[in-house]
Amino acid sequence: MTLDKKISQTKYISIGENPSSEDINNIQNKLLENGFAQIPQDYIELLCKYNGISFDDGNIYGISATNSSIKDIYKQNKTTDLSPELLILGEDSFDFLVYNKEKSLYQIIDSTDMEVLEVYTDINEAILYIIKI
Repeated sequence: MTLDKKISQTKYISIGENPSSEDINNIQNKLLENGFAQIPQDYIELLCKYNGISFDDGNIYGISATNSSIKDIYKQNKTTDLSPELLILGEDSFDFLVYNKEKSLYQIIDSTDMEVLEVYTDINEAILYIIKI
């Protein structure tokens, strides 16, 4: 089942309001100015449908999230000290979902020891790992 179908069938899931193209450009510039990897294109496309997702203990970050249950991608990356080629896109109780710019893929890494647990080329599969729907 696709991510869209699973989201549409899930109760009690929070989704942020869609960002404007200006919001997207601003966050990309802010990330770049602060030495972070850029948001990959397929994640931007996802943000235009679901600007952040929160379900149980899984969070997929959004842009300038106004919904209190949705975490902001820039703020979350600013408070976490990872290598510059990694951009954190989400989290659950134990793991981070990151985009690895050098390898052009998504990784699930343990939030304690930073060990790579899973690798994905498809953002939708990686998201399903984190939000577990």
